[in-house]
Amino acid sequence: MLRRKFISAIMALLIVPPMAFCSSQTDDISKWEPDKPKIEFATRMYADLEGPRYNLGKVSDAGIRRIIPITGGTLDGPLLKGELLNLGADWQMVGANGISSIEAKYVIKTVDGALINVSTKGIKYMSPEIVEESKKGPVHPSKYFFKQYLTLETSDAKYEWVNRSLFIGTIMTSGVYKKGIVQDIYLVK
Repeated sequence: MLRRKFISAIMALLIVPPMAFCSSQTDDISKWEPDKPKIEFATRMYADLEGPRYNLGKVSDAGIRRIIPITGGTLDGPLLKGELLNLGADWQMVGANGISSIEAKYVIKTVDGALINVSTKGIKYMSPEIVEESKKGPVHPSKYFFKQYLTLETSDAKYEWVNRSLFIGTIMTSGVYKKGIVQDIYLVK
C-alpha cells in the first residue's frame, strides 16, 4: 500500500506542468517583452584568403563543397585589435540556388598577445545576375546578402567577456579587398 502511494505521488509530480513550480509566474504576459537586441561596432576585419582553394565538388544534394584557407589578416576596432593567424579556413557549401552556407574557424592574436578562437556560421546569397557581374569585377555589397554570426572563446582574463558574447558580421566579398574579404563585426548586446 505504501509503495502504491509513493508511485502515485511520483506520477502526480511528473504530470504537473513545469511552470506550476515557478512562483514568479504571471498570468498577464502582456506586461512582459523579451529584451530588444542592440549592436555595438567591435572591429573591422581584413581576412587574407591567398592560399590554395580546394573544390571537393558536389558532395551532397546541398551543393558543392569548397575549402578556402584563411592565411592571415588584421582587425582594427574599438573592442578588438590584432591579427588573424595563418590557422584557419572557410568551409563553404555552394548551392545551385545561389545560397552558400559558410562555416569558418580561425584564431585571432590581439595586440596585447591574447589568443581568441573564432567559430562562424553564415549565409551568402547572390542572384544569378550578380554572380555574373562578380566575374567581371567587384560588386557593391548592397547587391548581395552576406551575413554571419560569430562565437569567440579564450582563456585570457582581459577578453573573458567574449566567452559570454555573441557577434554578428556583415561581409564584403573578394574583389573589394584584393587579398580576401572585409567584415565588419558587431557585438550583440
